[in-house]
This record gives sequence, C-alpha cells and structure tokens, in this order.
Amino acid sequence: RLVEELRPERDLSYTPLFQAMLMLHDEPLAPADLPGLAVTPLILGNGAAKYDVSLELTDVPGGLTGLLEYDAGLFDAATMDRFARHLETFLRAAVAEPGRPVADIGLLDEAERRTILREWNDTGPGTPLSDTVPALVARQAAAAPDRLAARCLDREITYGELERRAGAVARALRGRGVGEEDIVAVLADRDIDYLVVLLGVIRAGAAFLPVDPRQPLNRTAEVVRRGRCALVIADAARTGDVVRALGTDTGSPVVPLAEMLAGPDEEPGAPACRPEGLAYVLFTSGSTGTPKGVMVEHRGMTNHVLAKIADLGITGADVVAQNGPQSFDVSVWQFLAALTVGATTEILPDEIADDPGRLLAETERRGVTVLQVVPSMMRALLDEAGQLGADCPPLSALRWLVPTGDALMAGLAREWLARWPGVPLLNTYGATECSDDQCHVAITTAGELDGSGPIVTIGRPIAHMRAYVLDPRLAPAPVGVLGELYLSGVGVGRGYLDDPGRTAETFLPDLFSAEPGARLYRTRDRVRRHADGTIEFLGRADNLIKVRGFRVEPGEIEAALERHRAVREALVVARRDHQGEARLAAYVVADPGPGGDAELTAELGRFLRERLPDYMVPSVLVRLDAFPLNANGKADRAALPEAPEASPARSFVPPRTATEREVAAIWAEVLRMERISADDRFFELGGHSLLATRVVSRVRQRLGVDLPMRVMFDADSVAGLASEIERRQNEESGADEALGAMVAAVEELSDETVAQMLREREES
Repeated sequence: RLVEELRPERDLSYTPLFQAMLMLHDEPLAPADLPGLAVTPLILGNGAAKYDVSLELTDVPGGLTGLLEYDAGLFDAATMDRFARHLETFLRAAVAEPGRPVADIGLLDEAERRTILREWNDTGPGTPLSDTVPALVARQAAAAPDRLAARCLDREITYGELERRAGAVARALRGRGVGEEDIVAVLADRDIDYLVVLLGVIRAGAAFLPVDPRQPLNRTAEVVRRGRCALVIADAARTGDVVRALGTDTGSPVVPLAEMLAGPDEEPGAPACRPEGLAYVLFTSGSTGTPKGVMVEHRGMTNHVLAKIADLGITGADVVAQNGPQSFDVSVWQFLAALTVGATTEILPDEIADDPGRLLAETERRGVTVLQVVPSMMRALLDEAGQLGADCPPLSALRWLVPTGDALMAGLAREWLARWPGVPLLNTYGATECSDDQCHVAITTAGELDGSGPIVTIGRPIAHMRAYVLDPRLAPAPVGVLGELYLSGVGVGRGYLDDPGRTAETFLPDLFSAEPGARLYRTRDRVRRHADGTIEFLGRADNLIKVRGFRVEPGEIEAALERHRAVREALVVARRDHQGEARLAAYVVADPGPGGDAELTAELGRFLRERLPDYMVPSVLVRLDAFPLNANGKADRAALPEAPEASPARSFVPPRTATEREVAAIWAEVLRMERISADDRFFELGGHSLLATRVVSRVRQRLGVDLPMRVMFDADSVAGLASEIERRQNEESGADEALGAMVAAVEELSDETVAQMLREREES
C-alpha cells in the first residue's frame, strides 16, 4: 500500500524508506508484485570500506556482477571508474586471446590511449625551427642598437655593442681555424665579457663548452681533454694554471680572454650557425667515474628559449637574472633568452648569486622581474626573509620565481606564496640531455596545491616537446600508474660525445612518432600521470642523485675516493636532511690511520675537494670495517647504516672569545646543531657551499664584516673564521682612524692654502 501511494515514476531505490521496505519484506519483490516499478537488488553497505580497495565478483545467470569498494579518503570515484575500465579492457583482451602472455595485455582502451599519446602531447610539430638564437639577437640589435642588453654590477653593454663585439670574437675564432662543429671551452667568471664570448662562439658556428672556474683544475683539464676542444679561452687570472694543468699533449691551445676580445669593432655580418648545428656541450657527472659530455643542437636551444619567453610572458620591459653557474644548463637560457626579445640580462656574480641576503637585495635594487633558483636556495631566501623581518626587500618588480633542478616540495611552494603572494611560481623539469627544461607548470596561488601530494607536479611538456610515461615494455602506462619518463621532440640532444654505446642505451627510436629519425630520451625518472595530464615526479629509477640542482653519479665520487691510498672500497648514497634536502653520504672501507676516524674523514674531504666540484663532495663520511652484502654477494646499498648528520667530531673545545662564541652560535643555527666546538670544521659538520652563504650573510648582519665566500673554505674552523673576522675588523678600524686623521689635517688648512692647492692642481 505504501508503494502504491508513492509516485511510481520516481526512482525509489535510494530513498531510506524504500531501502527499509526491501530489507523487511519476507519474500523477494518482483515486478509482478508492484505493477509499474522496475525492481533491482540493492546491496547495502555500512558506509565504511574494510580495505583500501576490494573487488568482489559474483556469479549470476549469464555472467558475473562486480562490487568495487574503496576508501574514499584514498581514492576518488573517477579513479575507481578508470580502474574498472582497465579491468574490463584487460578481461576482453584475455578472453579474445587466451594464449597471450599476461604481461603483453594492455590496460588502455583506444580513447585513453589517444588522450595519453596524442592530446596531452599536442604541443606542436617536431620540425626544426628556422631561427637560431644569434639570429634573433642580431634582429634586436638592428632594431634598437642603443637599447641596454646586459648589465653586471657597474658595467653595461648595449645591443649594438654586444653584436659588434661578439662578431669580432667570431672573426677571431675563424681566423684561428675554428669552424662549424668545433668545440671551444671557456674558463672565466660570469660577466659582460663572458656573455660576449659565449655569443661569439655560437655565432661562429662552433659549440660552446662552459667550464666553472670554481671546480678543481684537474677536473677542468679532464673536461677539456674529453671535449677534444679546438681552443680554450681563459681569463688572465687562470690562463697560466690551465696551461700547466693541460700540459702539452691535449692539442687544445689556451688563448687569453683579452686577446679574443681585442679584435676590431666592425659590422659583424650574419651568424654562421645553423638550426641543426651543435650549439653547446655540457659535461655532467658520469657513472663510470669520469664526466660525460652532452651535445645539444641550436634548434633545441632555440626551442627552449622561446618556450621560456612564451610561458613567462617575457617582453622588452623585463629584466632576467643570470645567476646560474657556468656548468649548470640553466645558465644558457638565463644569458640569452632576454636578448632575443629586447629585454635586459642582469648578470649577478657568484658573490651575489650564492648569498641569499645579497640576492634578495640585488633582485630588488636592480628591478629583476624573472629569477630562477634551485629549491634549496628558495629555502635559503625564505629563511633570510625571516631573519630580516620588516627589513626584507619586497621584491616589488619580481613577476616570476622559477624553481628548477630538483623536486619542489609543496610545503616550500606554499611558504613562498604566503611570503610573496604576488610572485607566482613556474615549476620546471628538465634533463641536460634535452636542452634544459622540457616541462613547465605555473602555480599562482596556494589553493592550486590543495589535494596535491608532497611534491609539486612538473606539469606538461613545453612547445614542440612530448613526454611519455612508459612501462618496462615501453608501452604507455595508464593514468595513475607508475612508469618511467621518456622525452621526445626538437629538444632531444644528439647524445654523448664520443660515446656511441651509452648514447644507444639512452637515446631510443621514438615508437610513437611518424617523424623519420625521431628519438626518445630515457630520463630514468619514475613518474605517473594525473587525470588532468600533468606529470608527478616520484624519484629516480637508478642511483643518480640531484644535489642543489646538479646531477651527481655516485660512481664518479666512489672512483675518486678509491684513488686514495687508505681506501679499499667506497659507496656513495643520497640521504635527506631534516629539511628534506638531498645530501651525499660516503661509506668507505679503509684503514683509520693514527688519528682515528675524525682525521681520516678530514683527509678524505680535502682529497675530494682537490678533484671534484664542491657539490660532489659528501657532507658526511662513514668508515666501516666491511660493507653489508646481499644474497648475491654484492654490496647492499639499502642495508648501509643510517649516516649521522655529520662526520665524527673531535673532542669538544668551548669557544673562547666573544667572536668565536658568535660564530659558533651562527653555525649552530645554520647547521641546526645544539653545540659547536671551537675546533669544529664547517664542511666536516655537514656544511656545503649554500649553507656557507648563510653563514656569510649572518656574519655580515651581526658582526658587520663582509666576508668573501673563499674564506669559508680557507678558514673553515670556528677559531679560524673568528680570527679572520677579527683581523678584518681591526683593518677596518685602522682605516677609519687613518681617514679620521686625514680629515682632521685637512680641516686645519686655511682657506688660502686650500685655494692655492686647487690653483696648482688646475695648472698642472
């Protein structure tokens, strides 16, 4: 009677009253009992899933019915619908071909396959770009020769002057027999002259090989030899050292930078480079113990530059910071992108780029509108802002911050947007083998991070690039399923210099492209797609480590350690510190020596700093009697003991002077340690160059002494650094006294004497 009184055209199945009636009815209801109603069984749940996901299949006449139950706190309905479709696709294929191996059966239907492979990779054709960066810069120089092109501290250069001077460098190179595809290494500080030479080399059609002056000379010599450089251009301070380090057997003449810049200032003529020509070579850490050279062509470099301009909206009114080290691939677009649209490149030398306090101040003072930093520097900028409080620069001109080089944690992104809500983030992802960044994603508000995981996504591929998430059989992985990231498009580099074997392993034929010769670059990064097509980075599939944006192969550090006479075996792994930043931990099987483990670790640290760049020197070294082994008798990295925050310390010596106590307090803050001994050494406590910049910044704020970064390496104990600070304070005090005496002497002169002195000066 109750049912008859209700309107039979309504769907009653979800009303509580009807559910109760179905449960209490003695016999199953049938359509004959209730004319006008379609009755179906209703499975009632208690509102809570027993498991994260469970699938229940039940036999019914003519087939199966299924119930997919899931924890709504872990999954959403769209994900479960997708899982169900994947299961259906799999079952249909299995029934159609029962003899087919399970591993060969895909989960994607045609619609999802089309979305993953085509729609989310519809970024433009993969054809070569017709322009090159030097040609675009030349166009700007012709249109506005007096416009400011670049600035470094108090030096400036216009577009017209930059074009003429770069043309002179190109002519000088050709005069020395340097031509297309030749490799030219440049060892100099980042400044206006460096930019002129960079542009001159690629204008000449040669390939540019940047060498960081801060890396050990032994490594510089190795890079030049492996690069088979036609020429090495070095500044005056380093020419002699490079010549001695290279010896006479390399075939790479060393030419002073000033000599290359001394050519006549004439009209430069058209650039000699071609889109398919080699633009630059970068050496990265190598798994075999030696660095490997990556080759990138002009069309890839141009494509990335244009993508940055488009996604950041860079115009002639912008000021783009150039703060990346020479050997970091981001330095290429930082130097050149602004120049292709008539904007200004603001070159910030190392002493500014590495110091969070000065970087904030100069970004504000120089009106920087686009700044790129690694996440660890982003953290340092936020820490510095907290220290400065109300005195922190507002970054009033900054339009974009561009995190790069490592995974961006969502918490860090939220902190940035809370501190500077008017400065959005363009998170980027890239591999050196593929012309810098290949994926972008913009984050304008903290709300866009809601519901995301702990790591910010890397977005989607930039223009003319494609990104594929593939399983071990190189088949597309479904949305939400873990896979490995492969890249394709015009930005994929040529491969590794003089290493066809490694190139063939890493650069594969593109199975998804109809373009002849198209290739896939295997990144070895573990990722998965989100339902909106964005890509989530989940870590490495191999042992490669990212440290402050630099790629590090543990094998190269291990090989360097094993060259030390006391070390029999070495293993290097990545550990995360209390802030989530990657740090290197080295484990060695070695003789401790007469001074024990503390002396050994100090010796090994010095040994490595003479051979490897700073970012490749482990922050902690642990001596073991033997390495743990796996079932196959090989060293088991996963079973290594947890590394301490720092290497074994010496006995505690309390800081003795006021300056030592202040230095120790600063170190304790930066390193997040409870107490610091007067004899402790910064780098043996787990410090690295970026943390050292924070020490320098705090010393400047609290003690009024502006220390060069070099001091942190030369006097890296508390006592040594305190002594250097006091020496500089005394010098400044003496200079102030001398100046005061001079002023007093001048004040004692009569007006007639001063007038007579001025007349004599004018006459002379």
